[in-house]
Amino acid sequence: MKKNGYSSIGSSIEEQNQAIPPQEASSRPSVTSKNTVVLMVAIGIACLLTFTCSLHHRANGAGIHNEAESPVVSSATVRDCSLKECFAAGCDTNEAPFLCKANQGGCSALPWAKDICDNQCSLKICDSYTIPDSAKSCEGVDCGVEWCKDRQRCGKANPYQCLVGTARFGCSSDALSWTIKSGDNMCSKCCDARTCFYHA
Repeated sequence: MKKNGYSSIGSSIEEQNQAIPPQEASSRPSVTSKNTVVLMVAIGIACLLTFTCSLHHRANGAGIHNEAESPVVSSATVRDCSLKECFAAGCDTNEAPFLCKANQGGCSALPWAKDICDNQCSLKICDSYTIPDSAKSCEGVDCGVEWCKDRQRCGKANPYQCLVGTARFGCSSDALSWTIKSGDNMCSKCCDARTCFYHA
């Protein structure tokens, strides 16, 4: 119903609805749904850019943890262990070839940081060593009258005896066991128990 050349609001809406076929009207997105789609696309692009930047950051090495820079691990060159150090180490040279000689000592798969161990060596060279003929031996070393009479002695099968150290009274069949093949803390003096037969 028109009045003064204007139609009512209700009739105008009704006429517009009649002009749009029902299927077409339902398929048209509303303003709200368009905003939602735009927002979702923007979020997706932002996530993609963040992920790409992260990969680029890692590719340049900034995001990769470098064990050599760890406070527990040193990047400094480690000296080779001596022959005696190799025997005395007690480390698995394949799994933990870095021997710490300071403090309480220990074996590590990676070099020690200087503030943790300031005296270390590498056991990787140990397999290349050959025991020299001049290496100190227990063979033929006199145990002395006092030891032979008053202390426990080794038998003929394992005649090499440790006299001083944590391995004191220990016996071995290897004349080098208590010399080059062990640390001084384990055994710093040894003898050949067969010499005791001369003191009987």
